Amino acid sequence: MGVLPFLPFLVYHDVVATPVSLYDISEADFESHLDLIERGGWSTVSVRAFLDWRSGEGTISDRHLVLTFDDGYAGHGENVFPLMAGRGMTATFFVIAGLVGKKGYLSWDQIIEMDKAGMEIGSHGLSHRPLPAMSGADLRRELRMSRSIISGRLGHPVDLLSVPRGYYSRRVREYAAGAGYRAVCTSRISYNNRFSDPLNLCRIWVRGRGDIEAVLEGRRSRIVLRRFVQMGRELAKASLGYSLYNGLRRKLLGDRAGKA
Repeated sequence: MGVLPFLPFLVYHDVVATPVSLYDISEADFESHLDLIERGGWSTVSVRAFLDWRSGEGTISDRHLVLTFDDGYAGHGENVFPLMAGRGMTATFFVIAGLVGKKGYLSWDQIIEMDKAGMEIGSHGLSHRPLPAMSGADLRRELRMSRSIISGRLGHPVDLLSVPRGYYSRRVREYAAGAGYRAVCTSRISYNNRFSDPLNLCRIWVRGRGDIEAVLEGRRSRIVLRRFVQMGRELAKASLGYSLYNGLRRKLLGDRAGKA
């Protein structure tokens, strides 16, 4: 197969009965997104299937997409997993190793069950702290320990990473490679193809029905516009610094800023 297609990686956060934060999607809305995927003739594939395709193994078509879920929220096990498993779909769940079993998050029993059922599990760090702000020693520990803990619990290697809060840098890429990760998912809004850097993969955050429809209908102009807006936020983050930016954001948005 040639370089094309451009493969969308979609990213969700919590899926709940009643959304609270900007990142939440209601269970009813999420189920409607799965309906749209099925009616459009799309199929879900794992991140590893994409990596294999980049290496010349397997097949990826213009009707494949990757669904990813960040943070390891309890809603992923209670709401997302049953809906997807019932439709024969697959997804990649990135869990925060240090928060597993805490209130509002998946338990290890749930994660193991999802893994055995064919869902893909990756690391979302140990503490959910922004990785670029860490010292070299702390960054190395964060990446290696989270991978080791999750791999040990599942009984097989885990080599996929999603960067917490979307904070990414070339140094994070370097340390992730050194920690044994095959792929790193970021929050940079765009598509992936055979030429994509597996340690700097793009994803499209799904905020609602309009976003999923734009992806499934091939309206890339909406995705490009969102990328330009995102670049403005990235400039603000770089200018203000992580702590000040997040503090101002939480002050303005309150609970809507998110849980983690």
